[in-house]
Amino acid sequence: MRRLVLLLGLCAVTALPAAAQQTELFAGYSYLRLSNGTDVNLNGWNAAVERELVGWFGIVADISGHYGSPGGVSVNTLQALFGPRLKVDTGLFEPFVHVLFGAARGSAGVFGSTSSDVALGVAVGGGLDIGVGPVAWRAVQVDYLRTELFGATQNNTRVATGVVLRF
Repeated sequence: MRRLVLLLGLCAVTALPAAAQQTELFAGYSYLRLSNGTDVNLNGWNAAVERELVGWFGIVADISGHYGSPGGVSVNTLQALFGPRLKVDTGLFEPFVHVLFGAARGSAGVFGSTSSDVALGVAVGGGLDIGVGPVAWRAVQVDYLRTELFGATQNNTRVATGVVLRF
């Protein structure tokens, strides 16, 4: 009987982290300051899905696209990044930090001719979600985004805001 109680207690304790798991979907506006010798301002979108493994630690898949036509040159970027996120849930406010790795694609076109490249992308940053319950507002997410497109290093700044759905 003692072993049975111990076994049931162990099962209950190990089930608690699984019950606390949560998925979050984020979608919103994103601004990218593309820095490759000349600074370019691009507007676009950012979407992410996060799966919490424990209350303060999760895995994130983050995708963003940015577009613009500075000086008549069509510039497009797309990033698909993945990695860990750490956060603190204080009730109404939920600050977070993350380090994301993946692929970055850039293209530039002028007069009907387009060049594109794919390279490693790394984002280090964080943000703040505000809200309780199934819907929250990502007040701000700021990332240092480093890419190595077209044989040159880009030290970019990405800023996003939008809606977070939790389930």
